[in-house]
Amino acid sequence: MSTKKLVLDYSKWRCGMSGHNKLGVGYTSLKNLDGYMCCLGQWCQQLGVDEKELGRNGEPWLLKTKADISLFTESDNGGGLQNNKLALNAMFINDELATSPAEKINKLTTLLASHNIELEVINIPK
Repeated sequence: MSTKKLVLDYSKWRCGMSGHNKLGVGYTSLKNLDGYMCCLGQWCQQLGVDEKELGRNGEPWLLKTKADISLFTESDNGGGLQNNKLALNAMFINDELATSPAEKINKLTTLLASHNIELEVINIPK
């Protein structure tokens, strides 16, 4: 895989399930009704998934898209798709209760770097 860059928009990020480490409002999904997106939702959109489709789904394997999201999915050996290890690890990091957004960014940066992907985080409040 060639090196890629994915962007995480802090101002639109829905992470942490609850508590003081939570960002955004509403439920955590690829894109929720309040317009917030988990990391995978933001990245799937960058890979070409239509914004409307994101709002109907909670995980990459559920997307019925023509966009290439093979970065986050793999065959389930039954003709369908499942989330791959990269997606599963990103979801775990995104939803962790005990880690701050800064810790999540560090973990996501390390995770993506292990797949030759650069993470750029934008709109971090000062």
